Amino acid sequence: MFKKIVSFIVAGLCLLALITPLQALENSADIGLTAQYAVAIDAKSGLVLYNKNMDERMYPASMTKVMTTIVAIEMIKDFNATTVITQSDIDTVWETGASSANFEVGETVTYNDLLLGAILPSGADATRALANNLCGGQEEFVNKMNELAEKLELKDTHFVNTTGIHDENHYTTVHDMALIVKYAVENEQFREIYSKRFATSSNGLHQWVNKSIYNANRSNIDTSSILGCKSGYTDAAKNCLSSLDMVGNNEIITIVGKSINNDLKPRAAVQDTLDIVNYVSQNYSMQSILVKGTEVKSLDVKVAKDNQKILIENQNDVSAFLPNDFNKDDLEYKYSFEKLEAPLKKGTKVGNLSIYYSDYLLYQEEYFNDIMIERDAVSDIKGKIMDFIFPYGLAIFLVVLYFFISKIKKHRKVTVK
Repeated sequence: MFKKIVSFIVAGLCLLALITPLQALENSADIGLTAQYAVAIDAKSGLVLYNKNMDERMYPASMTKVMTTIVAIEMIKDFNATTVITQSDIDTVWETGASSANFEVGETVTYNDLLLGAILPSGADATRALANNLCGGQEEFVNKMNELAEKLELKDTHFVNTTGIHDENHYTTVHDMALIVKYAVENEQFREIYSKRFATSSNGLHQWVNKSIYNANRSNIDTSSILGCKSGYTDAAKNCLSSLDMVGNNEIITIVGKSINNDLKPRAAVQDTLDIVNYVSQNYSMQSILVKGTEVKSLDVKVAKDNQKILIENQNDVSAFLPNDFNKDDLEYKYSFEKLEAPLKKGTKVGNLSIYYSDYLLYQEEYFNDIMIERDAVSDIKGKIMDFIFPYGLAIFLVVLYFFISKIKKHRKVTVK
């Protein structure tokens, strides 16, 4: 009876473990954000620097256009190629209350105009035109957005449109959104558009500004630490902002969702972002994780002339953006070395190093030999002799032994007779 009770309890605990969602990190310190969801990550490693409900599902509103734009950029072959705005491109834009870049039916624009129109004025007409021209329609383009989300291994993201117009099945998390921005800003074309504060269309008919930055500056808010951003708003999502920010000499990505304007924070999404940037600047800094010239290992090289070895040393001084009070024991150095045999050409890869902090990859380095290593002729001959002896020499020995034993047996039979 007791065994049955214990088995039942164990089974229940296992089931509870399966159905209880795991929280990646506890929420960071309360710094007075109006945002219900917020995250900051290092732009290089993805290390989480600030977290407030970062894995809870939320609506991205027009932050969606970050994904729309990077998917389009990866499909466009010529950014200066032109297309003509059609009725289909502007359909539903005014009906849904979406923002517009104010393109007109019949207007000739470049693909770069459409990308700028998607980010700066948050034009739904621009994103619809991109999808129609690149995929022949909205649905196929949205499929590509979800394919990229899957490729990035996002935990809880699904898109149903290119614009961010509210839909219950159109959702993400601030952490997933940060990973989308991290991926996007690694593309130079995206980064250039994302960082613009104003632009003029190629035909001169439109002038656009980054509305979040423009309105914040009008409220005397210092936005100099924000390198680029994309805002969003719907009644359900409230104020949202994705941004690439500078902390010291390091770049971070900050996402806030469901920020609420109030008397203290009339531009809540921007001000929440700046509060997070300030928090990160006070708690994180560049820390040394690798010292150039430090000896790592001496590698043996099989059949090397004069028994030469390869001395492995760290190639660079490396720093990473980490907590001020981080413990170096928390760094994991993973080395991997090749099995080497002479001759070896100069510049042959002989190994590599990966450095991790809390499962985040901080740095990778490859090692190469810096000298030509010749094969030792004597050792080579010895090796060939041994290669002959085993198995051929052994086989000959066994054959001789067999005949010898057979001869002895015959001799014994003759003696017995």
